Amino acid sequence: MNFIYIILVSLIPGLIFLGCTINIININNECNVMIPATLIGFEIYRGEDSTSYCPIYRYSYDSKAYQNKARLNVKKQYYKNAIVGETYSIFINPTNPGMFIANRLNETERKRKFIAPIILMILPWVLIAIIAIVFQILL
Repeated sequence: MNFIYIILVSLIPGLIFLGCTINIININNECNVMIPATLIGFEIYRGEDSTSYCPIYRYSYDSKAYQNKARLNVKKQYYKNAIVGETYSIFINPTNPGMFIANRLNETERKRKFIAPIILMILPWVLIAIIAIVFQILL
């Protein structure tokens, strides 16, 4: 019975993590049109252990002006060379131009995003199998 709890406790965070990963991949796939945009600042989110930055850009698409923050927050070192007021390339969702990302994941990065949640979900099963085998050998 305890093994079931161990499995459930490991599966739930793994599934949540996997859901977040799928959402990031979907945003990355939807935002596929590169356009120029002016960096106008950052929204800063401070946590207990880290700080993340959400860039805010001004841009135009199909003769309409937009000013929005990116969909994904990142660490400051990613933007260490960014200068407010400069123009950078961003990737927008052509069916919803208000949605954009500052950088797209390449194929390798997409694959890596799936590894951690899958390991998180599989690892307890592997540990349980090892424990079961060890107990069988010892008994």
